[in-house]
Amino acid sequence: MHSAPEGRKIDMIRASSAAGFELDRSEGLVEGDRACEYSMRYSSIIGRGRITLIEDMEEKLHGMLKIMEHYSGKYDWDIPQGAIANTVIIKLEVIDISAKKH
Repeated sequence: MHSAPEGRKIDMIRASSAAGFELDRSEGLVEGDRACEYSMRYSSIIGRGRITLIEDMEEKLHGMLKIMEHYSGKYDWDIPQGAIANTVIIKLEVIDISAKKH
């Protein structure tokens, strides 16, 4: 993940490396004849981990390039040194994870 170098989120990360996370995906409405029969189809992942701020410029560049690769399919971006210096890369190491699907 990435962030600006200051703000509430960064302050909280610096105060504690403990992190919880959740990702949800809606997969559609389940309809019924009665109100209590309505539901949602979904997938979810919940976990906890340890979060750190990456300080090393080479590791920050690698993190930024991996983010760009994820969204664009391309890894060989030319990212200016100033952008690297003014961006915080946040690393989440997962300790445990669970998933659920309905």
